[in-house]
Amino acid sequence: MWIPEDEVRRLVEFADTKSPCRADGTVDWQYARQHTFDYIPPGYVEWGILAVGNGDSFGYYWPLGREDRPPIAVTTLHDESALLPVASGLGACLLLMHATGYDAHVMSRMLRGLGLKDRAAAIAKQRAREDGIEFWGVSSAENLLPVDPDSPHLLLLAAKEQALSGKIEESLRLTDAALADLPEYGAALAHRAQMLRRLRRQAEAAQAMLEFLTTPMVFGGWAYWRNVAEQLKRLPDEMLPDCHDPYWQRRKRLTLAEYVKTNPDYLLYEEMVEEYHQLGFGLKAVRMRIRIGEMMRMETGAFQSRYDWSEEQHDRQLRDDITRAGLTARLEALG
Repeated sequence: MWIPEDEVRRLVEFADTKSPCRADGTVDWQYARQHTFDYIPPGYVEWGILAVGNGDSFGYYWPLGREDRPPIAVTTLHDESALLPVASGLGACLLLMHATGYDAHVMSRMLRGLGLKDRAAAIAKQRAREDGIEFWGVSSAENLLPVDPDSPHLLLLAAKEQALSGKIEESLRLTDAALADLPEYGAALAHRAQMLRRLRRQAEAAQAMLEFLTTPMVFGGWAYWRNVAEQLKRLPDEMLPDCHDPYWQRRKRLTLAEYVKTNPDYLLYEEMVEEYHQLGFGLKAVRMRIRIGEMMRMETGAFQSRYDWSEEQHDRQLRDDITRAGLTARLEALG
């Protein structure tokens, strides 16, 4: 997990606060983990520039299983316990911010330092509007995609625009493009399942729902999880007769209860994690572990104690899962 050399030099040079990014392209992961929100899974590094305000920030994120690739650009949304995958990288994020009128002195220096000044100058700025798209505020995601064709967030927004126009196949194509760079993009997985249902590809939709329900919710998944879980629970076994996925096999036993004194679902989730490992799906086990932590953080302290759950215990279990999955490069991100 490394930061491109040209980018890290500028981040170290222009950081407003102490940055976990080191000049050699490595990351001080202990500092990074200590100075971020608990809900963020290991793999996020704050840039130290362009603070959003209200405690939120921009930074890098390495998708799970993609530790050997360059990171994408995200922003934290701590009020929603979410990360928004705004751009394919730092340079693309800066260009999008320039295109939408974000004004900061460090922007000009960063664009110049990354050799993007001329490209930025050729981009026509767009005005935000009250009924504009999420985060950027412009009239359509299609207007910004030429600036960053690989932005997971813009690809998903464009997919939803196509769906509203009745172009379901095109919507599905754009959704798959978003997932190509961020496989754990929960909001995109939920949309993919919906589009497959509209195309009456029911078995594929069921598989997409399974993928969503075993993926961390930090990337927009909170808004959809209950609806998707209830839909999957109602599906007949004949929908996927040869499916041995641990979640599918246990789906009808899940209560999906919330705000209760005890919840047997967590025991089933633990069984799923272990069985994913045994089946050779270590990456899915890691994703499910992160998802369990997300849900447990929504429970009361008394509930957590009844299930012997704590942040420290979660980190130990996650470290073990990551090791068993062979994702050794991700271990350092635990700090």
